[in-house]
Amino acid sequence: MPKKRRKQRVERRTLADGTVAEYRYGPRSVRASTKTVALILGQWERSQEFLALGPNTAKAYIRYATPLYDALKSAEIGKVKRRHLLTIRDHIAATRGQGAALQFCKIMAVFFAWAADRDLVSSSPAFDLKGPLRRGEWTAWTLDQALKAEAALPRHYARAVFLARWTAQRRGDLCRMAWADYRDDEIHVIQEKTGAELFIPVAPPLAEALAVWRQDSQGSTILQQPNGKPLSPASLSVRLPKELQRIGLPSGLGIHGLRKLAAACLADAGCSTHEIAAITGHETLGMVPHYTRSADQRILGQKAMERLVKTQILPKCEKT
Repeated sequence: MPKKRRKQRVERRTLADGTVAEYRYGPRSVRASTKTVALILGQWERSQEFLALGPNTAKAYIRYATPLYDALKSAEIGKVKRRHLLTIRDHIAATRGQGAALQFCKIMAVFFAWAADRDLVSSSPAFDLKGPLRRGEWTAWTLDQALKAEAALPRHYARAVFLARWTAQRRGDLCRMAWADYRDDEIHVIQEKTGAELFIPVAPPLAEALAVWRQDSQGSTILQQPNGKPLSPASLSVRLPKELQRIGLPSGLGIHGLRKLAAACLADAGCSTHEIAAITGHETLGMVPHYTRSADQRILGQKAMERLVKTQILPKCEKT
């Protein structure tokens, strides 16, 4: 009598941001059930190392691990070779770009290092995957482009541009800024990517704008969608370039380019590398003791913003 075929198993897990991720495993044999790529990926996503990741980082890890799942989900984890990963990498580079391919390489190195640490593979096949891939640089905005965007974009995107060039923060940190973080003429930021704690001095033009924005605020975050919900990093990545193209600006401009503009303006204002780093959160020298670093950052950041305001490098804009 033939053996009964096992049905495909579906697992659904709710991520930290409320979205539901669905994973399909099998059909598979009993012998291979604990060693397939699909099941080992599932174990990894339930591990303490994975659960310690921030919500956005976890979503990125899942997104860039999906090509491995799609291509080799039923394969034995120990039989995955470097050549298989290179084939997947090349396909991603051809269809989604080299930046996405590089992210895949990074996530594979993390995943297989975890698997090797648990003796699930004898050694990681994800070595030296990057090869000739090169990540493109984010294009720096010009001041004229930023001013045009602030004048012509829908209000919620115009505010994002304005806030970005006056604080020099990344998109995730911009979207997480809350009204509760704004007090005593500074915005308190704990950077999601680095964990750096910053106190960003609020220059007069930004203070005037924030006073106007607070009047029509419908939620706890500074940047909001028209319906009052928080503006999302994904919206800044996907929708903003389309809006920029609509008003005649290059669609290749990204929110990270405003970070470059802000740093360039600070440099033009005569700020030192330390002062610029106090605003952007970049660490250009060795790690300074924790408490000293926190105190120094506030002083240097204040000096940097004072220099910028005095030179009037960034003209006063409409309060969007």
